[in-house]
Amino acid sequence: MVTADNLSGSAAVVTHLIRDHGRRRLFWVHGPADSPDSCERRLGLDHVLRANPQCQLVGFFQGYYSVQSGEQAGEALLAMGRENLPDAVVSANDQMAIGVLKALARAGVRVPQDVAVAGFDDIFPGSLCDPPLTTIHQPMRMLGERACARLLERIANPALPTTVELLATELVLRSSCGCPPGTVIRQPVPALDLPRPEPAAVSGVSGVASLTTHRPGAKSARRPVRQAAKA
Repeated sequence: MVTADNLSGSAAVVTHLIRDHGRRRLFWVHGPADSPDSCERRLGLDHVLRANPQCQLVGFFQGYYSVQSGEQAGEALLAMGRENLPDAVVSANDQMAIGVLKALARAGVRVPQDVAVAGFDDIFPGSLCDPPLTTIHQPMRMLGERACARLLERIANPALPTTVELLATELVLRSSCGCPPGTVIRQPVPALDLPRPEPAAVSGVSGVASLTTHRPGAKSARRPVRQAAKA
């Protein structure tokens, strides 16, 4: 299996919101419950919150990696009332973050002045948002290249042991987090030395290139597969 370092990437963007922009009340938009990527990104958020007791998670929304579910998350957030809004929304992927931006814009909530927004993936539409989306870049091309290389090695030698290859991510700073308009800064994300969940049953999910073979007649996790196709 080849995967991006979701945990470290998520921790990096949350740390930036807290340390560099003073955000204290965070709202989390989760991906599908069966998505290992989304779960790892939540672990990164939790790690940073434990290290910053002055901050708190004020709510979360269970999405499914689409712009529409991001809009629904934004509407749920707005239902909390203007006086209870968080000062930052962290989304498990960019598509949901874009949906949150749309919902906040319709309600007249200013980003990032009232609420900062950050995503994960670094898809191209995020750079075209108003304001452009701060996010975590995962090396999609490299994921595919390394997975293909590992597959060829396994074909040549089926006895090779199972391995997990973790690829580094980048923090992509734009202005939705509170950085000045026009900001486009990429910063390498160092890997955190933390326990990580077992990489089980990750075939077909967002940001993961797996060597697992599909069994005819087996049911697939449809939402994660659609996300992988979009990525």
